Amino acid sequence: MGSTGPGRLPNGTDEPGLPPEPTAAAAPAGQGTPGLAPAPASRAPGAASAGSARRLSARAGVARADGGGTAEAQPVDPRRLKAGPLSKFLLFVAVLVLAAVLYAVNREKRDIPVLIAARDIPAYHVITSSDLVLGTRAGDRRGTYASLPVEGRLTLTAIGKNQPLHQSQIAPDIASVLPGPLTVHGFAATRATVLNGALQAGDRVELLLVDDDKRLALRDADDVALDRLSAVVLSVTGNSETPTLVVALRTEEADANEVAIAIGTAVVFKDPAAPPAPR
Repeated sequence: MGSTGPGRLPNGTDEPGLPPEPTAAAAPAGQGTPGLAPAPASRAPGAASAGSARRLSARAGVARADGGGTAEAQPVDPRRLKAGPLSKFLLFVAVLVLAAVLYAVNREKRDIPVLIAARDIPAYHVITSSDLVLGTRAGDRRGTYASLPVEGRLTLTAIGKNQPLHQSQIAPDIASVLPGPLTVHGFAATRATVLNGALQAGDRVELLLVDDDKRLALRDADDVALDRLSAVVLSVTGNSETPTLVVALRTEEADANEVAIAIGTAVVFKDPAAPPAPR
């Protein structure tokens, strides 16, 4: 039994009953410790491959290829950012849209001069200068307010005092196709008489008056026989089965045929080539 040295037990430890500590066997050259993965070979400083250097230099806060140190991420200066052509175009379009919206809103709210009824005006009344005054109302982008000239025109509906005149309430320029004083008459009609709803305000028509399927004689102001009465359509009212045809006639011809108009039924003739009365 060999000597264990002073103060040590035969098992090579300072405590009894414990086995001796294992000692690692020397590994052959080029091999790692048995049972352990071989350690990677160390590289000399600065020996990183070019690909590794490029990857490292592309990331902030890691080793740079040129100096081997670490660089912190640098904040982007917003003053160095530049808008591209597409961004500038979209910004320009947005400004145009905003300007258009603001213009439309302000246009509706802005007061504009309009024609106002100075008194209650009945339907089918010939407008005179004393019927109207000039006032202001909120702008209407649809352009529904009536505009000058309207004197001598007929109203198509009743208009209350202090109410603005709208274009839809004013008849076309009938005086341009029926010169002279005018009068308004309504005739009971059928769907066929009003051409199945095809008649519109301003249409020029010819009226033949009949009673019990007999044609009534018509005269002009000089008592000369007339074949038909010239008229301009103002409106077609009532339901589709029993409509009422409202027309404008020359006052002198209406007076000369008062009886025939009172008892007769109108048969309407419309020349497709005849232009309507202008608005």
